[in-house]
Amino acid sequence: MNQTDKAPPYTSLATIARAQRLSINSVMPLLGIFLPVLLFCALAIDIKNGVGYAFDASFLLGLHAYASPLLNNLALKVSAAVTVISLLVLALLALKRQWHAVLFWLLAVGGSAILNVAVKHIVQRHRPALWTLAAPESTFCFPSGHTMQAMTLALALVFLLRASRQLRVIAAAAGAFVLLVSLCRMYLGLHYPSDIAASLLLSMAWVTSVTMLFDQQRLSLAAIDTFPPARQTHA
Repeated sequence: MNQTDKAPPYTSLATIARAQRLSINSVMPLLGIFLPVLLFCALAIDIKNGVGYAFDASFLLGLHAYASPLLNNLALKVSAAVTVISLLVLALLALKRQWHAVLFWLLAVGGSAILNVAVKHIVQRHRPALWTLAAPESTFCFPSGHTMQAMTLALALVFLLRASRQLRVIAAAAGAFVLLVSLCRMYLGLHYPSDIAASLLLSMAWVTSVTMLFDQQRLSLAAIDTFPPARQTHA
Protein backbone atom coordinates (compact mmCIF):
# COMPACT_ATOMS: atom_id res chain seq x y z
CA MET A 1 0.00 0.00 0.00
CA ASN A 2 1.36 3.42 -0.93
CA GLN A 3 2.07 5.91 1.82
CA THR A 4 -0.32 8.32 0.15
CA ASP A 5 -3.15 5.85 0.80
CA LYS A 6 -2.66 6.17 4.56
CA ALA A 7 -4.16 9.13 6.37
CA PRO A 8 -1.82 10.64 8.92
CA PRO A 9 -2.69 9.70 12.54
CA TYR A 10 -3.44 13.25 13.54
CA THR A 11 -6.05 13.51 10.81
CA SER A 12 -8.04 10.56 12.14
CA LEU A 13 -7.80 11.89 15.71
CA ALA A 14 -9.02 15.29 14.58
CA THR A 15 -11.90 13.66 12.76
CA ILE A 16 -12.89 11.70 15.86
CA ALA A 17 -12.70 14.81 18.04
CA ARG A 18 -14.81 16.74 15.54
CA ALA A 19 -17.39 13.95 15.43
CA GLN A 20 -17.56 13.85 19.24
CA ARG A 21 -18.02 17.60 19.38
CA LEU A 22 -20.82 17.46 16.83
CA SER A 23 -22.45 14.61 18.75
CA ILE A 24 -22.39 16.60 22.01
CA ASN A 25 -23.72 19.70 20.29
CA SER A 26 -26.58 17.72 18.77
CA VAL A 27 -27.55 16.03 22.06
CA MET A 28 -27.25 19.13 24.27
CA PRO A 29 -30.44 20.85 23.02
CA LEU A 30 -32.43 17.65 23.63
CA LEU A 31 -31.11 16.75 27.08
CA GLY A 32 -30.33 20.26 28.31
CA ILE A 33 -33.27 22.27 26.95
CA PHE A 34 -36.21 20.41 25.42
CA LEU A 35 -36.49 17.57 27.93
CA PRO A 36 -36.21 19.83 31.02
CA VAL A 37 -38.70 22.29 29.52
CA LEU A 38 -41.13 19.46 28.77
CA LEU A 39 -40.94 18.12 32.33
CA PHE A 40 -41.18 21.63 33.78
CA CYS A 41 -44.28 22.43 31.75
CA ALA A 42 -45.93 19.21 32.94
CA LEU A 43 -45.28 20.22 36.56
CA ALA A 44 -46.38 23.82 36.01
CA ILE A 45 -49.65 22.79 34.34
CA ASP A 46 -50.45 20.43 37.21
CA ILE A 47 -49.74 23.07 39.85
CA LYS A 48 -51.65 25.75 37.95
CA ASN A 49 -54.66 23.44 37.71
CA GLY A 50 -54.54 22.69 41.44
CA VAL A 51 -53.20 19.15 41.14
CA GLY A 52 -51.42 18.25 44.37
CA TYR A 53 -48.70 15.71 45.06
CA ALA A 54 -48.96 13.51 48.12
CA PHE A 55 -45.22 13.57 48.78
CA ASP A 56 -45.07 17.38 48.91
CA ALA A 57 -46.54 17.83 52.37
CA SER A 58 -45.27 14.55 53.82
CA PHE A 59 -41.67 15.30 52.85
CA LEU A 60 -41.80 18.76 54.42
CA LEU A 61 -43.27 17.39 57.62
CA GLY A 62 -40.52 14.80 57.74
CA LEU A 63 -37.88 17.52 57.52
CA HIS A 64 -39.68 19.64 60.10
CA ALA A 65 -39.35 16.84 62.63
CA TYR A 66 -35.66 17.79 62.92
CA ALA A 67 -36.34 21.51 63.38
CA SER A 68 -34.28 23.46 65.90
CA PRO A 69 -33.21 27.11 66.35
CA LEU A 70 -29.67 26.21 65.30
CA LEU A 71 -30.79 24.56 62.07
CA ASN A 72 -33.17 27.43 61.37
CA ASN A 73 -30.30 29.90 61.61
CA LEU A 74 -28.04 27.72 59.46
CA ALA A 75 -30.70 27.30 56.77
CA LEU A 76 -31.26 31.05 56.58
CA LYS A 77 -27.52 31.69 56.22
CA VAL A 78 -27.23 29.10 53.45
CA SER A 79 -30.11 30.77 51.63
CA ALA A 80 -28.43 34.17 51.90
CA ALA A 81 -25.16 32.72 50.61
CA VAL A 82 -26.64 32.28 47.14
CA THR A 83 -26.80 36.02 46.47
CA VAL A 84 -23.44 36.65 48.16
CA ILE A 85 -21.64 34.06 46.03
CA SER A 86 -23.25 35.36 42.85
CA LEU A 87 -22.07 38.91 43.54
CA LEU A 88 -18.58 37.74 44.55
CA VAL A 89 -18.11 35.81 41.31
CA LEU A 90 -19.34 38.79 39.30
CA ALA A 91 -16.94 41.13 41.13
CA LEU A 92 -14.03 38.73 40.62
CA LEU A 93 -14.70 38.45 36.89
CA ALA A 94 -14.91 42.24 36.62
CA LEU A 95 -11.64 42.72 38.54
CA LYS A 96 -9.93 40.31 36.15
CA ARG A 97 -11.46 42.23 33.23
CA GLN A 98 -13.05 39.08 31.86
CA TRP A 99 -15.79 41.08 30.19
CA HIS A 100 -17.05 38.25 28.04
CA ALA A 101 -17.44 36.10 31.16
CA VAL A 102 -19.11 39.03 32.94
CA LEU A 103 -21.64 39.27 30.13
CA PHE A 104 -22.27 35.53 30.30
CA TRP A 105 -22.69 35.68 34.09
CA LEU A 106 -25.13 38.60 33.95
CA LEU A 107 -27.18 36.93 31.25
CA ALA A 108 -27.26 33.55 32.99
CA VAL A 109 -27.86 34.68 36.58
CA GLY A 110 -29.84 37.84 35.86
CA GLY A 111 -31.99 36.18 33.23
CA SER A 112 -32.67 33.27 35.56
CA ALA A 113 -33.93 35.66 38.25
CA ILE A 114 -36.23 37.47 35.82
CA LEU A 115 -37.54 34.17 34.45
CA ASN A 116 -38.23 32.93 37.98
CA VAL A 117 -40.29 36.00 38.90
CA ALA A 118 -42.25 35.78 35.65
CA VAL A 119 -43.16 32.11 36.14
CA LYS A 120 -44.14 32.72 39.77
CA HIS A 121 -46.70 35.32 38.71
CA ILE A 122 -48.05 33.03 36.00
CA VAL A 123 -48.49 29.93 38.17
CA GLN A 124 -49.29 31.81 41.43
CA ARG A 125 -48.75 28.96 43.85
CA HIS A 126 -48.96 30.00 47.49
CA ARG A 127 -46.35 29.09 50.08
CA PRO A 128 -46.82 25.99 52.22
CA ALA A 129 -48.71 26.61 55.46
CA LEU A 130 -47.94 23.48 57.46
CA TRP A 131 -46.49 25.20 60.55
CA THR A 132 -45.47 28.62 61.84
CA LEU A 133 -42.50 29.60 59.70
CA ALA A 134 -39.24 30.91 61.15
CA ALA A 135 -38.87 33.33 58.23
CA PRO A 136 -42.21 33.73 56.43
CA GLU A 137 -42.32 35.11 52.88
CA SER A 138 -45.32 36.54 51.08
CA THR A 139 -44.32 35.90 47.46
CA PHE A 140 -45.38 32.89 45.39
CA CYS A 141 -43.31 29.73 45.70
CA PHE A 142 -43.30 28.01 42.28
CA PRO A 143 -40.52 27.69 41.29
CA SER A 144 -38.03 28.30 44.11
CA GLY A 145 -35.96 31.40 43.45
CA HIS A 146 -33.08 30.46 45.74
CA THR A 147 -32.81 26.94 44.33
CA MET A 148 -33.03 28.20 40.78
CA GLN A 149 -30.27 30.73 41.42
CA ALA A 150 -28.10 28.10 43.13
CA MET A 151 -28.51 25.74 40.17
CA THR A 152 -27.77 28.57 37.75
CA LEU A 153 -24.67 29.47 39.75
CA ALA A 154 -23.46 25.88 39.73
CA LEU A 155 -23.97 25.30 36.01
CA ALA A 156 -22.50 28.68 35.05
CA LEU A 157 -19.40 28.08 37.17
CA VAL A 158 -18.89 24.63 35.68
CA PHE A 159 -19.12 26.13 32.21
CA LEU A 160 -16.66 28.94 32.96
CA LEU A 161 -14.20 26.53 34.60
CA ARG A 162 -14.68 23.65 32.15
CA ALA A 163 -11.00 23.77 31.17
CA SER A 164 -9.80 23.38 34.76
CA ARG A 165 -8.04 20.20 35.82
CA GLN A 166 -10.17 20.26 38.97
CA LEU A 167 -13.45 20.29 37.03
CA ARG A 168 -14.76 17.13 38.72
CA VAL A 169 -14.10 18.57 42.17
CA ILE A 170 -15.71 21.87 41.18
CA ALA A 171 -18.76 20.11 39.74
CA ALA A 172 -19.14 17.94 42.85
CA ALA A 173 -18.88 20.96 45.16
CA ALA A 174 -21.37 22.91 43.04
CA GLY A 175 -23.81 20.00 43.06
CA ALA A 176 -23.49 19.65 46.84
CA PHE A 177 -24.23 23.36 47.23
CA VAL A 178 -27.37 23.08 45.10
CA LEU A 179 -28.54 20.11 47.16
CA LEU A 180 -27.87 21.98 50.41
CA VAL A 181 -29.79 25.06 49.28
CA SER A 182 -32.69 22.90 48.11
CA LEU A 183 -32.92 21.08 51.44
CA CYS A 184 -32.68 24.34 53.39
CA ARG A 185 -35.55 25.93 51.47
CA MET A 186 -37.75 22.90 52.11
CA TYR A 187 -36.61 22.62 55.73
CA LEU A 188 -37.70 26.24 56.30
CA GLY A 189 -41.13 25.30 54.96
CA LEU A 190 -40.92 27.83 52.14
CA HIS A 191 -41.11 25.40 49.22
CA TYR A 192 -42.60 22.06 48.29
CA PRO A 193 -40.39 19.38 46.69
CA SER A 194 -42.21 19.98 43.41
CA ASP A 195 -41.13 23.65 43.58
CA ILE A 196 -37.53 22.50 43.92
CA ALA A 197 -37.79 20.03 41.03
CA ALA A 198 -39.28 22.72 38.79
CA SER A 199 -36.47 25.12 39.72
CA LEU A 200 -33.78 22.63 38.78
CA LEU A 201 -35.41 21.84 35.44
CA LEU A 202 -36.01 25.45 34.47
CA SER A 203 -32.53 26.64 35.42
CA MET A 204 -30.96 23.74 33.51
CA ALA A 205 -32.86 24.70 30.37
CA TRP A 206 -32.03 28.38 30.77
CA VAL A 207 -28.30 28.00 31.43
CA THR A 208 -27.93 25.46 28.62
CA SER A 209 -29.55 27.93 26.23
CA VAL A 210 -27.29 30.77 27.38
CA THR A 211 -24.23 28.50 27.20
CA MET A 212 -24.95 27.50 23.62
CA LEU A 213 -25.56 31.12 22.64
CA PHE A 214 -22.40 32.21 24.44
CA ASP A 215 -20.25 29.57 22.73
CA GLN A 216 -21.47 30.60 19.28
CA GLN A 217 -20.90 34.27 20.07
CA ARG A 218 -17.42 33.56 21.39
CA LEU A 219 -16.50 31.62 18.25
CA SER A 220 -17.72 34.41 15.98
CA LEU A 221 -15.80 37.01 17.99
CA ALA A 222 -12.67 34.84 17.85
CA ALA A 223 -13.03 34.59 14.10
CA ILE A 224 -13.30 38.36 13.79
CA ASP A 225 -10.23 38.88 15.98
CA THR A 226 -8.09 36.76 13.64
CA PHE A 227 -8.34 39.31 10.85
CA PRO A 228 -5.46 41.80 10.80
CA PRO A 229 -6.35 45.44 11.35
CA ALA A 230 -6.87 47.46 8.23
CA ARG A 231 -4.00 49.65 7.17
CA GLN A 232 -4.64 53.34 7.42
CA THR A 233 -3.68 55.39 4.39
CA HIS A 234 -2.46 58.92 4.89
CA ALA A 235 -3.52 61.56 2.44
